[in-house]
Amino acid sequence: MYPRTRTTAVALAAASLGLATALAAPAAAAPGAPAHPSPHAVAPARTKAAPVLTATPASDWTKLFDRAGRSDTWLGADGIFSTPLDESRTFGGSGPNDKTFFIFSDTMLGSADASGAISDLTYQNHTSAVLTGTVPNSPNMNFTYGYKGSGSRANGDNLFGYTAWMQADLTVGQNVYVFGFPFGSDWKPSQVDLVTVPVKNGSPDYAGFTKRSAESRLYQRTTDNLYDYGIGVLDNTPQAGAPSPDGYLYLYGYRDALTGSRTNTKDLLVSRIRRSDFPDLSKLTYWNGQGWSTSLTDSASVLDDVSTEANVTPVTSGPYKGKYIAVYTRHVSSPDMMYAIGDSPVGPFSAPVKFYDAPEYHAGGDENMYTYNAKAHPALSRPGELLVSYNVNRLGGADNTNDYHPRFLTLDLDPATAGPGKGQPGKGRPGKGRPGKGAAHHGSSPHHGSSPHGGGPRPHGH
Repeated sequence: MYPRTRTTAVALAAASLGLATALAAPAAAAPGAPAHPSPHAVAPARTKAAPVLTATPASDWTKLFDRAGRSDTWLGADGIFSTPLDESRTFGGSGPNDKTFFIFSDTMLGSADASGAISDLTYQNHTSAVLTGTVPNSPNMNFTYGYKGSGSRANGDNLFGYTAWMQADLTVGQNVYVFGFPFGSDWKPSQVDLVTVPVKNGSPDYAGFTKRSAESRLYQRTTDNLYDYGIGVLDNTPQAGAPSPDGYLYLYGYRDALTGSRTNTKDLLVSRIRRSDFPDLSKLTYWNGQGWSTSLTDSASVLDDVSTEANVTPVTSGPYKGKYIAVYTRHVSSPDMMYAIGDSPVGPFSAPVKFYDAPEYHAGGDENMYTYNAKAHPALSRPGELLVSYNVNRLGGADNTNDYHPRFLTLDLDPATAGPGKGQPGKGRPGKGRPGKGAAHHGSSPHHGSSPHGGGPRPHGH
């Protein structure tokens, strides 16, 4: 299904979406993990004195994905994830010749005039790109689409050969791994697959991809909950250059409530596997709030009311150095870009903080415009900063490139070193710098006032 038709259906499917508390669930950190000498320490409560991280629009990165004035090519997408093709660059340090792999979900292909108006429009469910270097310069960006990277723009001629949306990607050794899922009539995942793309001569070999379908260790659906793993990854290993490595790959997921007062609310979950065991997912274990279980349904929430795409990144500078930062959009689809600080990859996490209010959400009173699924891109971030993206879309489908491409922010990790203009809002709306207060915490904005935002579309239907 494609953006134009699925977003309308998604809006109907989301009518029952309720508000839920966005406070972190207390949980003990992983016992015995050598990288965390105080495994049961509770993260300090957010107070007025706690340093607040602020964001600035990263217009250069946003411009990279603004494809107005292009012909017969990639025009826009959502579901943006990135991973360096050299695993050792996972947390930055890439040079001008290093390459970063991007994976996207629903994609518009065609031509657009200088104003962004689209013609000859086709859709595919997932596409890719590779950026050479870390400068967001169009000549350094190569988009790939069509089955096995053929360049076909035909409707549904998907890169990996089937109708599915993509989740997180990561590089381990000489392979890029992507977690993808086909979806049911309710737009929710019906299974989670693992796609492997070999890296040959420093570039992805799309023609050589393989796919393992319906990984039972990544997905389960019960009467009350749906469990989906692969929405974010943390390569906490020496090979990735992690600052406090423990040899594990952390795979993040969510639990989607299917019944009760929290229906459609997503809570963040954590699993892990030794890098040496990956991709043998039979070795995956799940954080249950006290330790690691072999049962997926034992998974415990570490953050409530998160988006269906999110990630956790180690912080290497500033007041939270040595901690971990989770980045996501509150309530999946909202203007509220959130972070929470954790003591370990499984928390415990502080109360969430809204750091940015997306101006595109219901921009100019247009309730068809919405924003969703924030996440960080550590490999592309400069020292002391964290590059963050979020998706922009229009109900019923976009007819202009401006309505359907990611926006980027720079989150300042070290506000104490702020220079002129650093950490100050640009053209967007900064968050109010207050800890999350559940459903009532939305702050005020020129467009939304202080009233909470209820339902709305469910991007990717989950």
